[in-house]
Amino acid sequence: MAGAQPRPAVLDAGVAFDRVRECLDGIGPSFGFDPPLGDFPAVRFVPRSGGTAIEVVPGIEADALWDEHSTAPTSGLVRVAFPAERERWLGTEPRLHSSVLDLAPGGSDYSPRELIRLLKLIKYRRGIPVLSYYLELFVLRWLEGSEAFAATSISSIVEQHGIAWSSRSAGYLADDLPALVSTLAGQLRASSRGGGPTTMIDLTTPEELGTVQACTDAMRARAAADLLGTIAAEANAAHDAAGDGKPELAVARWRTVLGEE
Repeated sequence: MAGAQPRPAVLDAGVAFDRVRECLDGIGPSFGFDPPLGDFPAVRFVPRSGGTAIEVVPGIEADALWDEHSTAPTSGLVRVAFPAERERWLGTEPRLHSSVLDLAPGGSDYSPRELIRLLKLIKYRRGIPVLSYYLELFVLRWLEGSEAFAATSISSIVEQHGIAWSSRSAGYLADDLPALVSTLAGQLRASSRGGGPTTMIDLTTPEELGTVQACTDAMRARAAADLLGTIAAEANAAHDAAGDGKPELAVARWRTVLGEE
């Protein structure tokens, strides 16, 4: 086809993302949304009304990655691949991801999916520069009590199980949310001091070496940590107001946490 760009010899994640972004730019403005914003690894569509943004992440059938050693997944179970870094793909298996969410422990009045949705809502309304997929994995590890380990592989998480694995009692959402957000803020703050983005092992992929970044750079990690620290303080204030028998104040503070006007 005239004008078509030649396919690169190696299926490069960064090139794939750039081409998807260019295609989405080319379709013109979408009704009710700002122009698409390239924020690797996702293209974001932000509604003009201030609602929840939509993120589009390019994905390919993982079979295409086996042609080159540099892109080949570490597991034959991988079905779908998407950019993890500009030089690297991350493989995943959607059915495995879904089953992990279904089987993960929740709280007394919430499921992992509900907690993830709530955190993503706070992320978008409060403008927290942390990647959505990282939030999913952090929730799973926090619920199972392994989030404190700076694990570098699936096997390193398994090895620590039974040694110092914390047993978390299944609490209520109003009790758990302040602690979860505070822990997340602390991890991002510690990572930003180290000068690099936080990474977390992907518990929902068959790749043993699959990791996910929390933020695209240390500056965003610091900003996310500061915002989450503020939100944790607000959530604790809401929790305390309810405990002090001040339901109206508690509701008002929870609205602040959720970014409601």
